[in-house]
Amino acid sequence: MIKAFIFDFDGVLFDSSRLHFEATQAVLAEMGIDLPLACYREQYFGMHDVAMLQQILPPHLARPDTIRALIQRKTELYLNKIHHEISLPAVAGAGDFLKAISAHTEALAVFSNGNRVEVSQTLAKLDGGKILPYFQHITTIEDVSQGKPHPEGYLQSAKKLGISPEDCLVIEDSLQGIRAAKAAQMHVIGLATTHHLDRLKPHVDFAAADYQAAWHFVEKKIHDL
Repeated sequence: MIKAFIFDFDGVLFDSSRLHFEATQAVLAEMGIDLPLACYREQYFGMHDVAMLQQILPPHLARPDTIRALIQRKTELYLNKIHHEISLPAVAGAGDFLKAISAHTEALAVFSNGNRVEVSQTLAKLDGGKILPYFQHITTIEDVSQGKPHPEGYLQSAKKLGISPEDCLVIEDSLQGIRAAKAAQMHVIGLATTHHLDRLKPHVDFAAADYQAAWHFVEKKIHDL
């Protein structure tokens, strides 16, 4: 029986990929490094900033102090973009889905590989602040020693909710997050908005093809469990 729902944030509740990519690309450009969009989507989407920069930067630049400074700069650029957006809509159907399942359980949480200030400030503005109150707990990269694909964050979220991992359903859109949830022994639904459905299917219990149909698909699969 599904007793708790744990949501990834970026790409599941908010389509933040454009803003994150633009901020990351701008920071790397200041270092003389080009990051094409196709490369970002294929290799780094869903990866937390430290791990991503460790892979992208040449060895002589991949020092902890340099990485911390770049992440701080990237966060500043991202938050500036958030503040200048007139409105931040949640993904289609997410608000209705949260309203529907909250009538049956209050055990709802978010686990994101993003940092706390980015996630919290975005959630506070998402759908005019209507999304944030649904969640009992928000776990971010600062709360764990290892980000996705390690299961620590999802296990920590289940513990905070007081629910056994096998009774949790995770909703993810990245392979990094799907692997983390599976390693935590949780049910997983993958949303194919970042990766093609054929890439997600081998890794998840269920997979939805797009956001427009995703939340109806999720509700049906929950009913079938």
